[in-house]
Amino acid sequence: MKDKYLLSSIVVVCVAIGMFGLWAVDIGVSGEILRLQGIKINAQGFFIREPAIQYHLGLVLITASIISLSLLSLYIIVKL
Repeated sequence: MKDKYLLSSIVVVCVAIGMFGLWAVDIGVSGEILRLQGIKINAQGFFIREPAIQYHLGLVLITASIISLSLLSLYIIVKL
């Protein structure tokens, strides 16, 4: 029973990390588009003000989330 709650918690955390990653990509791309149009911006990202770095941080978070969910799926398949 505890195992079920632990796996559910891990899935929720991985999905939240993936959503934060999508949000970071959205901010990074929007910031780059505005910057290329000549508009001075101050992107409100996590702790980063540079849109290109924000974009790549989002990609890293999404990748980590997908890998974690894939490994968790494999664990569940092998366990059953």
